[in-house]
Amino acid sequence: MLINPKIVEIFKKTKNIQRTALEAGVSVVTVRRTLLTVGEWSSPKSREIAVLLEEGLSYREIADRLCTTVGAVEAYSPYRVGNYHNNTPSNEALRCDLYRKRKMTARGRSKGVKDSEMEWRIWTLDQPRNTHGYHLRLELDCSELDDKQMGILKQYGDVKEAFSRDILVPGSMTLHALHYAIQRAFGFTNSHDRRFVFPESVFQSLTDNELKKFYSLAGVYFQPSLNELNELYWDDHYDGRISFNSWLKEKYQGPYRYAAECSHPEVCKARATELLGYYEEMGQVDSAHWMMGDLLESLRLEDIFLFSGEATKQVTSKAEPLTTELHYYYHSDQWHVIVRVVNDSTELSAHPEVISDEKPLCIAADGHALFDLSFLSDYCSFLNTINNGSIAQRDIEIEKAIQSGWSPRRTSPRLIL
Repeated sequence: MLINPKIVEIFKKTKNIQRTALEAGVSVVTVRRTLLTVGEWSSPKSREIAVLLEEGLSYREIADRLCTTVGAVEAYSPYRVGNYHNNTPSNEALRCDLYRKRKMTARGRSKGVKDSEMEWRIWTLDQPRNTHGYHLRLELDCSELDDKQMGILKQYGDVKEAFSRDILVPGSMTLHALHYAIQRAFGFTNSHDRRFVFPESVFQSLTDNELKKFYSLAGVYFQPSLNELNELYWDDHYDGRISFNSWLKEKYQGPYRYAAECSHPEVCKARATELLGYYEEMGQVDSAHWMMGDLLESLRLEDIFLFSGEATKQVTSKAEPLTTELHYYYHSDQWHVIVRVVNDSTELSAHPEVISDEKPLCIAADGHALFDLSFLSDYCSFLNTINNGSIAQRDIEIEKAIQSGWSPRRTSPRLIL
């Protein structure tokens, strides 16, 4: 893991994680984990997790002991420093081990038993406003790659133009469900933190860089605070009772529901009022540094995406569609997927079940399913090794990847979701 020195430099000046995230253009989780890695910051939670990591516990074991999720544990853990072919167990190695256990457990149990979520109070989402759907293009951001790496991706990763998936989804789908669809579409394993955000231009038009405007939209579009990761990942625990892919499918197919109390509109408004009062007392109400643009995962796609030819409406106390693009970040922003509406598409008319049965469908794929490593550049290194390495190297890497859920076989787009 390469540490971004800019993050450390900004934090030394601001002494504030959220302000550092905004100025560095990264997520709060990325800042927190970077500072933990270099020893510039800690909290009671991070120190408790550090002790358990020193004892040799895995992220899952720590999550179970602390009654939280793997994502929440990772968010308060330092990055594990190591290269792609390092003998020291890395973050990814631990994740691979966990996933391997998931697959083994899934083989030994019968299908049809859902994981228990009885401890969560499912709250009622607003009824869908229409019977439309969307043709979405999910494009993996490959801008971090150099020409050589991009060449490897195209030659061995089956990428022709852009690493992408085209999917058809109902307008009733939530961002929460879209997260799981993206995980399945690209071959991720739901093992890390994630977030959805507006394009910068949309965020600026909504908030005018004013804290009061931002907090007035808490519970409408935005999550006012990121301190409740345990609640935000309310149904992320995979217990192995059914196959992992079947578990994901249950998440991204309807009917859609939600249960993170910290995202409930009334709870968000109360939290926003509390935070705004605090910043007013501190004399910092005019500062934009406290605004984080993470979207509520309870939002339906029809609350965000414009239909072809639809005009934007004035936003007051209820979410209104106002964009044709979103950004999805995964694994502390190390993976970035751009989500765009394909206007004037006729594909939905040929697949009415997408809307009537709330069953998303993948209709096109450019690029082979990923091996969920820490960075896209690591995936390129993996592809190069299994195609150009020694026979021993190839066998080791392919076996490790297959055990972690990756398959060398090309999957028909319509079987992806």
